[in-house]
Order: sequence, then structure tokens, then C-alpha cells
Amino acid sequence: MYQSPPQPHLSSNYFGPSIPPQQTYQTHQPRTFHCCLLSTAIKLFFTFCISFAFAILILWLVFRPHKLLLTADHASLTTFNLTPSSTLSHNLSALLSLQNPNKHIRVFYDWLEADAFFSSHRFSFVPLPTFFQPTRNTTTLHPTIAGTSSVPLTVTAVQDFNKAKQAGLFSIDLWLYGRIRYKFGSAVTRRYGLSAKCVLRLPLLPAINTSSSFTRTQCDVVDY
Repeated sequence: MYQSPPQPHLSSNYFGPSIPPQQTYQTHQPRTFHCCLLSTAIKLFFTFCISFAFAILILWLVFRPHKLLLTADHASLTTFNLTPSSTLSHNLSALLSLQNPNKHIRVFYDWLEADAFFSSHRFSFVPLPTFFQPTRNTTTLHPTIAGTSSVPLTVTAVQDFNKAKQAGLFSIDLWLYGRIRYKFGSAVTRRYGLSAKCVLRLPLLPAINTSSSFTRTQCDVVDY
């Protein structure tokens, strides 16, 4: 008579029919506390992002911010002489209009400065007064940049100067730099940079006569 081999979980004296091996069944472990916490945190994060984006959209629709505007209403150049040692004497005056076209946004101008460039070389600058600008307001600025400065002009820049002197018309870039804050109702933003460029084409005028015709120039606000 056939005898089945002894099973490991039975006594060696058992000689009955073979017993199939025990099967183990995997059961799903309940989700841990940390897993639930992570899932909740992710849901809260996405909810916050959506709510924040929606709030920004609502604020934009309410305030509809517009870029600041800058124009050069008048400018005159009465001195602009270059010595062989690259010493530049200059006298530049300008009348600028800085406009806040926004209906609900006011502006703090915490720092302002006007810089003059010729052939991509800055030859002088002047600080401007700070102020607070209400809505839909235009403020005039009167930078006068005069004096003598040593400018390390390149050979190309010197050639540009001589050509402009012969033509009687100088191309000068007047930059306006600043640090500003916006006010929305009672809320005030952090400081932002202001950078605007006015390209001026000016004849050299005698100091006793600065009433030459000047074409009003729209400046380019490149950063705000």
C-alpha cells in the first residue's frame, strides 16, 4: 500500500492521504495615518493655488492696471563739448511728464534719477525729488544735467561725436530710473523698479536762446 511522504506540519507517525500545502492569502493593509495626512496636504495645496489664482484674476478685473506713461515735452542742449582728453562739458535741460493713467491705483515714487547717455556711454546723472502720485494724475519733472565729466569714450563713440557735431544734431538717450510702490486701496505693494528711455535728438543751441522747436517725444517704459 502506498504511503504518502510525511508532511512537515504533521507528526512523522501520520500515514494518511497527502494534505495539500497551506495557502497564504494577502490581505490589504489599511492606509496608514501618514498616507492620509499626505493626501490631505496635497489636496489643500491645490485648493490654495486655485483660490489664489482666482483672487488674482478678480483683483486684475477690478483694478485693471495700466503701465505708467512718460513723455519728453521739451528739451534743450546748450553745451556739449568734448576735449582730446575725453572730458565732456554738457548742459542738458528737459521737461518730462510722468503719467499715472490708472483709475484705482496710486503710486509712491521712493527714488528717482535721470541719467544721460551718448553713444551708449553715461556721461552724467541728476537725482529727482520723490513724491506720491494719485490716480489719473500727470506730474512734471525738470531734470537739468550740467557740468563736466571724464568719459572714457571708445574710438567709435568719438567718431559719432564728431559726425553729430558736424551735422549740428546730437542723439542723447535720457533714462529715468526709479523705485516705486503701488497702492491698491489700503494695500501697498513691495518696491518695484522703474526704467524708462527717452531718445532725444537735439541741436546745440546758444545759452541765450533755448526756444528752438522740439517735437514732443513718447518715451519707452521698459520695466515697471
